[in-house]
Amino acid sequence: TDTGTLVLTVASGGLSAGTPYVVSLVLRNKAAAQAVAATVSVSAVVDSGAEHHSPVASVDMAADAGALLGVTNGASPLVSEEVVFDVRSVGQSFPFVDGSTTISVTLAASHPVSATSTITLSGLTGTQTADEDALALTSSPSNVFETAWDWSMTDGTLVLTVASGG
Repeated sequence: TDTGTLVLTVASGGLSAGTPYVVSLVLRNKAAAQAVAATVSVSAVVDSGAEHHSPVASVDMAADAGALLGVTNGASPLVSEEVVFDVRSVGQSFPFVDGSTTISVTLAASHPVSATSTITLSGLTGTQTADEDALALTSSPSNVFETAWDWSMTDGTLVLTVASGG
């Protein structure tokens, strides 16, 4: 069963009084946003050898409450938000058959989008631009995306990778 409990066993030598110890673990957030922080508590059983065990009562831990990556209380345990494109528009420069047109896409994300993240534009079907054709891609500001991208004429998709300087 999934109880959300992590049990740690202290290695030989034990823990010294007054010395802070840090334990870090990687968990995956829920697929949906979670606005309320998880209440994390700590308890223990101190083993003093032989048959002597002293319980330490469960107490709630103090949670970080600061903003993180633009998310209010984002440093609190398991608080998460979905990144969305608050601004999203698309248009073209030339509406006549057999001519070259510039597709312009404007995006603004609700939170920072880190380097190496990918953004996929889909639904660009019905073109004569083959997969191997060099696409003239520009961005403003410049150098937001890597210079290599993945275009599929059949699928009508363009996959862009956010550059480290973006």
